[in-house]
Amino acid sequence: METKFNFNSQMCTTREQSERLLALGLKKETADMFYVAIHNGAKIVRYRVLPIYNECDFETFIDDIPAWSLHRLIEMMPYCIEMNNKYWCLQISKGYVRYAHNGIEKPYIGYIQKLNTFDAIIECIEWLIKEDRFNKKYLI
Repeated sequence: METKFNFNSQMCTTREQSERLLALGLKKETADMFYVAIHNGAKIVRYRVLPIYNECDFETFIDDIPAWSLHRLIEMMPYCIEMNNKYWCLQISKGYVRYAHNGIEKPYIGYIQKLNTFDAIIECIEWLIKEDRFNKKYLI
């Protein structure tokens, strides 16, 4: 029996998701990848995703569209936050993100559920920014 797998995993934010993160105020320097335009003369024919390995790479791609891997987005989110004199810890699963606290009536805050985990994380980052809980060193 032959099993064929067709994995189409998203490896980084889409260009639209990247634009949303930039609109939220994330610094381009926090990206760990970039969409680089591939030109045919004056016309852009497609984009290619390239990882950023060092500052030299970043300087090369500064004019292109930044992209964030799932790992980088999670890395920037606070592991725990304090609200209402309680500590809430980050929980991520396929399609949802939340900050949870055990032992109380409302066991979580900042609960976001989406079909796409990247969209859920981006919306949670937006919530964290509004609640003044996102690390300002990542923001413009």
